[in-house]
Amino acid sequence: MNKSSKQELVRYMQLKLLQAAKVITELRHQVEFKAIINSIETFKYTADFSYLENNKKIVEEFKGYIFERHDSILRVKILSALYPDLIFRITKPKGVYRVYKAGKCLREKIKNGKTRN
Repeated sequence: MNKSSKQELVRYMQLKLLQAAKVITELRHQVEFKAIINSIETFKYTADFSYLENNKKIVEEFKGYIFERHDSILRVKILSALYPDLIFRITKPKGVYRVYKAGKCLREKIKNGKTRN
């Protein structure tokens, strides 16, 4: 098991605890989405987790590391535009990195560790 997989397992256990505490519900792992554009299935995307939080459907992509040109960031942005009712989160071991809804970035960490909304 590589370091990223171990970190993802830790995140999964955190989410299981949140579910046990009834903070989140309907936790699922490895959830598949299809990106259909102009009636063409352009790609499939498997999210690490999905769950309900405050009656909102959250789709979470966990990354042990992120660099700005990471393809998963682009995929999440595209999918958030295609699935506007869902909230897509990219998380790292230290917390939420970015949040997307309806194709727009709602929150992101900037270099000095502060959050920009």
